[in-house]
Amino acid sequence: MAHGEAERVAADARKARFTHLSGINAVSHQDYDDAVSSAAQAAADIASAKAEIMSAQVNLDYSRVYSPISGRISRTLVTEGALVTANQTTPLATVTQLDPIYVDLTVTGEAVSRLRESLMNEKRDHTSTGAGQVDVVLDTGRPYTSPGRIDLLEVMVDPGTGMTTLRTTFQNPDAMLLPGMFVHATLHYGRRKAFLVPQNVVLRDLHADPYVLIAGSDGKAVLRKVKIIQDSGNSWVITDGVSDGDRIITEKLQTLQPGDSIHLLNEPA
Repeated sequence: MAHGEAERVAADARKARFTHLSGINAVSHQDYDDAVSSAAQAAADIASAKAEIMSAQVNLDYSRVYSPISGRISRTLVTEGALVTANQTTPLATVTQLDPIYVDLTVTGEAVSRLRESLMNEKRDHTSTGAGQVDVVLDTGRPYTSPGRIDLLEVMVDPGTGMTTLRTTFQNPDAMLLPGMFVHATLHYGRRKAFLVPQNVVLRDLHADPYVLIAGSDGKAVLRKVKIIQDSGNSWVITDGVSDGDRIITEKLQTLQPGDSIHLLNEPA
């Protein structure tokens, strides 16, 4: 490259001299043409040398394999000195992204519907109830300190099992979560006001819709349809249909009908 630069400088200087001399007819046109050609040839040699340097740099870069993602590398699958080729089936190693890391959950279609409803309520009410938060417990029984968030809701439910997959993302700076590990996960549907009602006081109408009987202010039984979101031991968690201060009837439910007169026990004075 340096040799070519030196020849180009000499050829340019000769061309410049011959250009002046040719203008006063001090040299032949052939000598002038030779000087111009030599200068052009020197410039072409420089361009060719630069192209060869770029090609050599590309080949040198190919000798280093760069990972397309950040993460941690596995053990080397090819030993030093072994022959490798482009597009070979055996990888050199495997790079795994650990921070952040995905945790896939298998949940019921009903759980996904409840989660979607909670997320839509958050968006509609412009509130943050914690819906979509996921907590995991490691296989050692130790809770993982950083909560995860829903990253993907699968669009299909397996018709055979009624299950689907949720993908969650966890920050994992200490690599406590590893690919292939099993964890116990808790999916949060969001905090909302609810009532815990014994299952035996929740009745069903002809359409299997749940309801309870409330003691009305006029001393008569009142039917209230309720919305059950989940069970908790021997009770139902109810979000709609009852309010603070309502008195739910718990006895003689098989014979009591809406509108029947009732007698309250231990009624406050």
